[in-house]
Amino acid sequence: MRCSCCENEIKEDESFYKIDDEFYCDDCVEEQTVTFYRINGGDEPYHEDEVGCYRNRSEYVNDMNVLRGILSKELDYHLERNDEISARRAKEIRIEIQKLEEQKRIVLGGDEK
Repeated sequence: MRCSCCENEIKEDESFYKIDDEFYCDDCVEEQTVTFYRINGGDEPYHEDEVGCYRNRSEYVNDMNVLRGILSKELDYHLERNDEISARRAKEIRIEIQKLEEQKRIVLGGDEK
C-alpha cells in the first residue's frame, strides 16, 4: 500500500495511519496535542484559543491597554469616514472598549462581578 500524501510505499512492518479512509506513512503524519480547559470540572470545555492565562494582574492590564490603543486607532479611523458601515463599526468598537474597561476595573479591584 502507498501513502496518500507522499505516495511512498508503506511496508508490511511499518507503522501507518488511517485518516478519513486514506492511509498515511509515519513521516507524513504529525501528532499534536490540543489543550482544553474546564472550570471546576464542568461540562463545557474551552479550547486553548478561548482562554487567556496571565502571570499577574499587571500583565493583564498591560495587554488590555495595548488592545485599547489598537481599538482607539480603529475607532478614530471609522469616525473620520462618513458612511453607514463605518458608523456601525464605530458603535461596535465603543462597546468593545467599554467591555474592556469593565474587565480592567474588575481586575484592578474596582467592581466585583
